[in-house]
Amino acid sequence: MALTKLPPNPLLTEVLELVSKQRTKTKKVEVLKEYDTDALRAVLIWNYEAVSMLPDGEVPYSPNEVPVGIEHQQLSTEYKRLYHFVKGGNDSLAPLRRESMFIQLLEGLHKDEAELLVKVKDRRLEELYNINKDIISEAFPDIKWGWRN
Repeated sequence: MALTKLPPNPLLTEVLELVSKQRTKTKKVEVLKEYDTDALRAVLIWNYEAVSMLPDGEVPYSPNEVPVGIEHQQLSTEYKRLYHFVKGGNDSLAPLRRESMFIQLLEGLHKDEAELLVKVKDRRLEELYNINKDIISEAFPDIKWGWRN
């Protein structure tokens, strides 16, 4: 059975949703490999290993209500800013400044990607998607685990 094709430049949430819909580990790995990007890897690494420098729990932000297809920021380009929010990235940043930067980022993203980041900062990706570190390790064997935390 052929995999469903996503539109060009899909949201990371669309990729993870497609991964979740696959019934076998092999198919999940296949989807991850097909839609492999630096942004996807950064989010997965943050969820499973990087130490968040943000407080746990809900984030007081206003979700961006712009519908898919209308211009908005995407994690596929904004992921380069994620280093500010993890240990070893920009540790000298004042906590209040870091939190306000995170809120600004969330408010510019599509609401689904913002929700994804809120879960990822607390290592709760699996509450949204049927995926795990074992699947990610098989899809991306070049990711070296165990040195970020």
